[in-house]
Amino acid sequence: MNPSGTIVYWTEGYSCSDIGTWYFKFNATDTEGNSYETSIAQGDYVNDDNSFTIEKDDVSFTLISGDGDTVTKEQSTTFILALNDTDSSGLITEIAKVDVEVTLNNSNIWLTEASETQTNSSGYLNYQFYASCKYDPGWQKWRVKVSDADSCYQSSYSSEYTVYLDIACPEFNVTQVFAPQEVFQYKPFGLNATLRIKDRNATNTNITLLAPNWNVNPSKNQYLGKIEVGLGETKYVPVHWDINVTSLAQKSPYYKLNVTANTSDEIPPINYYEDWNSTIVKAYEYEELNVSEANNETDVTDRVTSQDVSPGTSADNSTVEALVMPGKKLWVKFNCTSGIGRLNRLKLFWEANGSTTARIEIWNGTKWKLRFEEFEVGENLSLTQVDFLNDEIGLSSESKCLILLENEGNKPLYVDKISLERYFVRKVRISDIQWSSEDGNLFNLTVIIANPFSETYSGNLTLNLTDGEQVFYSSTQQFLEISSGITKSYFYNIDLSTFEEKVYYWVAEVKLNTSEIDKRVEEFDYLKPKTYVYVNEYTCPNTTEEVIVDVIKTLEEESDINISLEVPSGWSYEPSYYYFHDHREKEISVEFNLNTSSSIENVSINVSIFTSYPDLELNFTQVKQINVSNAIQPVIEIIRETPTYVAPDKVFESALIIHNKGCAATNELLTLKENISSGWTPANPTLSSNLQLVSASVDLENNVITWVIGYIGVNEYGVASYQVKSPTSSSTEGYMNWELQYAGRIQKEYKRHYLQTSNYTSESHLEYSLLVEQREAYPWEEPRSIQPNMTYNFSLKVTNIGDVNATNWTIYLPIPSYCNVTWTTGDWNETERLIKWNLSELPSRSSEYLNFTLNCSYEGKIVLEPFGIKNTTGSSYYEDSVSYFCSNHNCTTEVTHTFQHPSMPYERLTWLGIQHLHHFAGYNVTIGEMNVELAKDSGEYQTVHQHYDFEPSEENVWANASITPNLQDSFKLATRKIKIFGHT
Repeated sequence: MNPSGTIVYWTEGYSCSDIGTWYFKFNATDTEGNSYETSIAQGDYVNDDNSFTIEKDDVSFTLISGDGDTVTKEQSTTFILALNDTDSSGLITEIAKVDVEVTLNNSNIWLTEASETQTNSSGYLNYQFYASCKYDPGWQKWRVKVSDADSCYQSSYSSEYTVYLDIACPEFNVTQVFAPQEVFQYKPFGLNATLRIKDRNATNTNITLLAPNWNVNPSKNQYLGKIEVGLGETKYVPVHWDINVTSLAQKSPYYKLNVTANTSDEIPPINYYEDWNSTIVKAYEYEELNVSEANNETDVTDRVTSQDVSPGTSADNSTVEALVMPGKKLWVKFNCTSGIGRLNRLKLFWEANGSTTARIEIWNGTKWKLRFEEFEVGENLSLTQVDFLNDEIGLSSESKCLILLENEGNKPLYVDKISLERYFVRKVRISDIQWSSEDGNLFNLTVIIANPFSETYSGNLTLNLTDGEQVFYSSTQQFLEISSGITKSYFYNIDLSTFEEKVYYWVAEVKLNTSEIDKRVEEFDYLKPKTYVYVNEYTCPNTTEEVIVDVIKTLEEESDINISLEVPSGWSYEPSYYYFHDHREKEISVEFNLNTSSSIENVSINVSIFTSYPDLELNFTQVKQINVSNAIQPVIEIIRETPTYVAPDKVFESALIIHNKGCAATNELLTLKENISSGWTPANPTLSSNLQLVSASVDLENNVITWVIGYIGVNEYGVASYQVKSPTSSSTEGYMNWELQYAGRIQKEYKRHYLQTSNYTSESHLEYSLLVEQREAYPWEEPRSIQPNMTYNFSLKVTNIGDVNATNWTIYLPIPSYCNVTWTTGDWNETERLIKWNLSELPSRSSEYLNFTLNCSYEGKIVLEPFGIKNTTGSSYYEDSVSYFCSNHNCTTEVTHTFQHPSMPYERLTWLGIQHLHHFAGYNVTIGEMNVELAKDSGEYQTVHQHYDFEPSEENVWANASITPNLQDSFKLATRKIKIFGHT
């Protein structure tokens, strides 16, 4: 066969690994043995080219998603494209490597985002793109192409797509603004801000403090220039300002301090960045106050408002200084701006004529609060600063601050100048709730509101009376206009006559039209004084009777008390009244001489007791009316002779003196009863032999002794005696009260006689009885009768009713001025009119007779009141080395401390000294404060020492505290709590 002209085909497949230049030739042979091999030399190839090339497949791109999307550094988008193999007319079948490029600044500057990113097996590119400061923020272009390194495919660039980079380059933030929570006017404080820069340089950087019109150093705006930061790098830049709070213009104490910062980048187009942050501080206003009123029982204001004596010198001049004598007080007032106090510093320039001790009390808004710390004042003028934290110095009356100084030493105190520094927040406040009553039943109240702003407010004022659980009275005054300064609102005729006597609370609340609320609670001790009045309901014409008025105060506050009588025409009394000013003692007993008229009549005697508590703004008027029969009749008085203290399980004697001081003898039997409380066992009633004893009996079921007595002549008397066995337990109280029945009349003891077993064992207690030796020439049947201007021998019988020997007692007997002592076994002091005996040793239940003679010129009843003293008072001093502390920026530690003590009866704490170290430290300290408090037995804390500073400080201080006698009963326990507080 002739093959000439025959076309022969060969098909050969190639893979990606075969890409390159290949060469080919043809070898031909036939059956005849002929052969031929092509060559270039023989011109067998077209164009003399025996090569062919295996190349990469061409790829085109189809966008699936990612065009026009927005991305951040945290929020990505996915570029998705399909890769089309245009040589094979379908999606690529091999995994391809693709380069992703993004413009730098949306120009023709392309940066490689990713190289050789692989497609998936389906022929798609899925690239997750995050924004980066490698590129400028804003719109950028992106494109892809097959990587040159790909072994199978090739392409030109894809179309250009867009993506929005929502980022800051650099990242620029004010991350922190630190300032104290509290700042104080005219006291500099520091503010720190922190700038955070990330990923790119920050150029032309400024940071600015936006504050009120306060002094700022170095300046409100600080230029920081260029801050170099690389990609992926974060830099923190601290910035500090010192700020002095000058003016406080706004009503709210809370001020926002804003810090703003701005910068730019370096790559055109230039981007501008800014950020801000803020903090809030509470600013306290400062005021320095001079005394507005000072009183030491006279007005001495002008003597304490200026410094007239140089420190370190002594003047002792009461014409330029306020003089406070030992035991006396100085009351001081300041005109305080209404608000809530934060810090107070009392400054005292003072001296003493020698050395003395002073104590300070403050009015906390509702009552006086004692600072336990005592202050030693020396010979020369010195400055003492006393700190008070928070709102301890409260407002009173018309926005007044009250301070009380007391000289507790024994030398005169001279005060040259007093001033008060305050840091506070202005606020509309109820500065006082005042109440008044003429009789303690019908009350008028005044609520005082202090407005420190120039603006007038309106509001609703509600006044409640509550005991903490139930509201007993409530009234609201609506749309009350509260102008600048002082506003008074009145509540009239509040009737408390039917109210139970107990502790209540007046609660006043004002709600302003600005939604601001202020509330004040004042304790209202509705506890009337207990009064006991003795007036004999039966009198004779033209005689003098005694009126006894006993007042027992239920409130331990200073009071003014006035006691007077109201009698009918023809009657008189003396003195005209009794008046007690600033009286602290709980009990008062006074006597009036009541002169009866010459008429036979029935009258009424009124006894008025007016009690005023100035500090509590509380008055009580009590009127006791006694009906009196004035006639020719027997007038029986009973005089009690009963001890008050006795040892447990001991027998003692008691007596009731029965005296007919009237103008007629009795003509009926008289019955006298003694009622004794349970647990105290009566026995052995007797009657002096000069009176007729009809019968005497003891009712042990009801603890009543009864005497039935016959005839008693005018001015005749007798002694009804009996014995009592005391209870077996210590500190057991009891009482006795007599009742007299005669001719249909019933007379009762005007108040009970209380008695008690001793608080401890091994105590001696004494009781007294009086014996008179009658003269042979003038014998009297009555055992206690003498004739005027004649000398009689007396024996004072002293019996030990304690449970141990009475050792080294001193017995005193006051003698009236109308009696002369002509002889005594004791020591007679005519100046003091006292007989004194030393009782060296007296066993329990034994008696000793102390003898003396008297010659008395007075005709009538003579009362002798003996008393015995054995001073067993002692003191012990102990030192305890302890380590009680609290630390951190805000700390409170409460410890229970057991004081060393002598383990003696009636012991109590009278003085203590506490040494303490306070150390305020830290960066940018604006306030350091501390407080030491001591608890009473009840758990209530009393302040010993407080202090504050506006800068770092360290001080070792002794705080000495004397506990006044009226408070010592609250400090009997050896174990008590101590509280320590510190804050920086």
